[in-house]
Amino acid sequence: MEPPNIMLRIGIITIISAGIAFWPILLFEFGDPGGAGGQGAYIAVFFVTIPAALVIFLIGLFSSIISYRKSLDQYRD
Repeated sequence: MEPPNIMLRIGIITIISAGIAFWPILLFEFGDPGGAGGQGAYIAVFFVTIPAALVIFLIGLFSSIISYRKSLDQYRD
């Protein structure tokens, strides 16, 4: 039995969090310029998605670390 790879878990969490945080960039770049929201709406979405991604990242990071420590205890036994 091999020990778990925590760096892979952290990398996956980072990619998912970055995708959540910065998806409004795609809306800004490829969105409808004549839309009712305008560019101010994209900025407002950033104020929601960036904190949400930070929360997801921190929860994922802490749960990965806890899981890693528990699995190391099982690996040593």
